[in-house]
Amino acid sequence: MNTTIPTWNRDITLEGACNVRDLGGYPTASGQETAWRKVLRADSLHKLTAADRQELIDLGVSQMIDLRYEEEVAQAPNVFAAGTDVAYTNISLISGNMGISTEQLPQNLAEMYMGMLDDSQQAIRSVMQIIARSKDGIVLYHCTAGKDRTGVISALLLSLAGVSHEVIAQDYALTTERLQAIMPALRAHRPAQLTEEQYDMFLGSEPEGMLQMLEYMESTYHGADGYLRYIGISPDEIDALKRRMME
Repeated sequence: MNTTIPTWNRDITLEGACNVRDLGGYPTASGQETAWRKVLRADSLHKLTAADRQELIDLGVSQMIDLRYEEEVAQAPNVFAAGTDVAYTNISLISGNMGISTEQLPQNLAEMYMGMLDDSQQAIRSVMQIIARSKDGIVLYHCTAGKDRTGVISALLLSLAGVSHEVIAQDYALTTERLQAIMPALRAHRPAQLTEEQYDMFLGSEPEGMLQMLEYMESTYHGADGYLRYIGISPDEIDALKRRMME
C-alpha cells in the first residue's frame, strides 16, 4: 500500500491522552473527503488534565461513547462520566480481558476483529444509533488504547463513507507510533492467559489485520452498509451516519 493519507489537523494533542484523532480529510469514492471535526477516535481519557478537558469541550465535543468493559471503566473512569458538559454513554463492545478466553483465543487481530463483527452486533448497533442520532457537535468514541474496539467502529464509519480499504487500514495503523508513550503501561496489564509474545501481537496495529476484517465484512455482509442493515440500523440512521461523515 502506498496511498498517502493526510495528517494535517488529524491529531488532537492532549497531555493526558496520546491517540486522539480526527476522521476527517480522507478521500472517498465520490471524490469528496470525509468531514473534519465531526468524529474523533481516542484512547482512554481517564488521565486528562483540566486543560485537556476544556480543550475537548471548546473543540465542540458533545457526545462521548466509552467502549470499554465494566472493569476498565471502574479502574480508570472517563473524566467526563460524572459531568454534564458532554453526554457520556458506556457501551461495552467486548467482555473483560479483551474478550479472550484460553479456550477461544483468536489466532491474530483479524480473527478478533471479525469476531467483534459477528459477536458484538447489539453493542455496535447501540453505538451507531447514538452517533446517527447525535445532532450538533463532535462525537468522540474511545476504548483503552484507541486501537481495536475503536478501530472496528472507525472502519465501519469510514467504509460507509466510501473510504477505500487501504486508507482505512492506514488510519488504523497510525496507532502504532501514537501508542509508544503508553506501551509499557499496556504491557503491564497483560491478561494472565496470554504469553508476552501473544500479548505483543495483540498490542500491534499492522494494517493487514484490518484489511482482512474489511475483506471479511465485504464477503460476509456485503460491506459496511450491508452489515449495518443486518444488525438493525435503519435506512434513515444509515443516511444520518453518512451525513455526519461527509457534511
